[in-house]
Amino acid sequence: MRMKTAAVLVRENRSLNPVLLFVASTPVAADIYLDGGFVGNTPSILDVPAGEHTLKMTKVGYKTWQRKLESKAAAST
Repeated sequence: MRMKTAAVLVRENRSLNPVLLFVASTPVAADIYLDGGFVGNTPSILDVPAGEHTLKMTKVGYKTWQRKLESKAAAST
């Protein structure tokens, strides 16, 4: 079965490099991995540092979902 997934930028933190990323799935409670490390279950809001990352979600009985993403630091003014 396919898991419905979403990874949405919540807001960019202009004072620091990380951005907040909202990660959700249907069904809920999928395991979330960022760069190979377990970071929680869906739904979650993650602090993602600037740079390239791999986001993966898994749940028993469902196909694994994986995408590459790039988080960019806000330009300083």
